[in-house]
Amino acid sequence: MKSKLLIISSLLLLASLICIYSCKHRRHQNDKLSGFTIANRALAFKDHIDTIPKGYKGPKFVLRKNYPIKVDSTLYKSEKEKCKWLNIPLTEKDFNSAVKKDNGQWPEKWDEYASSIKQYLVSNLKLEKNGIAFNNPYWYNLPWLATNPYSGREFTHGARYSFPIPITQLVPSAKSKATVSVWGIAHYNYFGGLALGQVWSEYGDLQYMPAPNGNRVKGLPFLDGTVIHKVNIIGHLGDYTPEHLKNAPSWELNIHKNAPGTGAKTYERTLQKAHILEMDVMVKDSRSPCGWVFCALVYNDDVPYEKPLWERYEIMGIQFGMDPESFPAVPITESKPIHQTLLKPISEKWTVGCYGRLVTFQGSTSQNCMGCHQTSYSVKGTPSRGFALLGGLGKESCDTTSYKTYPNYFKNWKFPSVYDGTPMFNTSKDSLVGYDFSLRLFDAVESYEEYKVQ
Repeated sequence: MKSKLLIISSLLLLASLICIYSCKHRRHQNDKLSGFTIANRALAFKDHIDTIPKGYKGPKFVLRKNYPIKVDSTLYKSEKEKCKWLNIPLTEKDFNSAVKKDNGQWPEKWDEYASSIKQYLVSNLKLEKNGIAFNNPYWYNLPWLATNPYSGREFTHGARYSFPIPITQLVPSAKSKATVSVWGIAHYNYFGGLALGQVWSEYGDLQYMPAPNGNRVKGLPFLDGTVIHKVNIIGHLGDYTPEHLKNAPSWELNIHKNAPGTGAKTYERTLQKAHILEMDVMVKDSRSPCGWVFCALVYNDDVPYEKPLWERYEIMGIQFGMDPESFPAVPITESKPIHQTLLKPISEKWTVGCYGRLVTFQGSTSQNCMGCHQTSYSVKGTPSRGFALLGGLGKESCDTTSYKTYPNYFKNWKFPSVYDGTPMFNTSKDSLVGYDFSLRLFDAVESYEEYKVQ
């Protein structure tokens, strides 16, 4: 009997050793395949790129990275109930004929839709004078955005440098040729977090689906109910601050010492006042022709300064399609009125996109929100963008020949269909990886691939 027990114990010990060796060997193989060490994984989920000054006592950004990796049915249901816009009975006709009424008012369903998006933000995100607090803990940030020494996240609020814009995009009548910098902070709600928990491994690796979908990352498309909220902040306004924006709330950010375009590119950063002028929102709704509805909230100085901050950010408009039947997607003689963008009167104070399509303040009259975001593709395994961000967005994109020059730019399509626009490189569609309209996710992938190359 003792002999049998000894044999069984020996076998169990041997099995355990084999299992331990196998697990370690597999982990070692994974490390070798991905090329990542423990230090690299820490870099993926790094909070910011800055060295915090001694004595600093203000807010400090901490990356929200505890992505859910599986669905909790109770939590899923309760969070879905908060997405009131998904319960508004919209049909295909509503998404294709949302023209304003004769009195200029929005169709009631769309007014309710946009209002419910803002209310969702108000109830989830507490907008404060020195930052954002979360009334709902299930909000997340992307990894890999604290690696680039020039554009990486700063330490106070986690803002990342985007690009410069001319002051004339804020004030078209301005005579100055000065440029100002745009910085952004993006948050993904619970449903967005469910995707991010699959897109990225716990070690910061990009996760691909098995064949035959090997050119798609796991977790996409985003689920209905996904909300991507982005705060757009303008730095270096200084003496160029427009009169109607002087009371806009500001946060202290650690941003580039010099304004872009004022001299040699500098990596040095200093704590400076930066104005919160706009908040952009993407909500995933599979009923939309593109699978998303875009909403822009802009600062309105006409609202009394004593009002809560959220009340001073008003809905500028929403967009749920590219209006492929409207000029310049078709000849002007065949054009139908814009019906997949709805704008509020406050939009008159800001830049409006290509022939009435929605664009944010950082865009120009030749752009539109969905047009930019549809280029969220990269060439697999490289940091290269799959399609040109400005492909179809130059000044010629809104002239009389656009429908000939860019026949596919204004098409409505949904992930995983491939935007058939202006390719950045001589590459086949089979080598492209799409990120379901999320440009910030592309930014994270770009940083990830750049680091792998380095």
